[in-house]
Amino acid sequence: AFKVLSPGMETTIQDLWGRTLGLGIPRSGPMADPAFAAANILVGPPVTTEGLEMVLLPGVECSFRFDGPTVLAVNMGSPYVVEVGGWIRGGGGIWVCVPR
Repeated sequence: AFKVLSPGMETTIQDLWGRTLGLGIPRSGPMADPAFAAANILVGPPVTTEGLEMVLLPGVECSFRFDGPTVLAVNMGSPYVVEVGGWIRGGGGIWVCVPR
């Protein structure tokens, strides 16, 4: 389990190949299917497993606190440098941001 401490610009939960609920609800899924699948391959679950998709902007941080050991894959679709850091304070935590 994890808690979102700061969602950044926009963070959503996505899965391959998107849900097809019907009832007039459009199909959803990640913005870049191959990049999403590659991140899941790096981490280890099936490629269709849910994951977090983030819109990262310079200086806007996303941060999360995890209740246990965590494996993270960051797959960027833009030419930015991404910093990933962590801390331990009563549980694990991690932040992801594009430096200013």
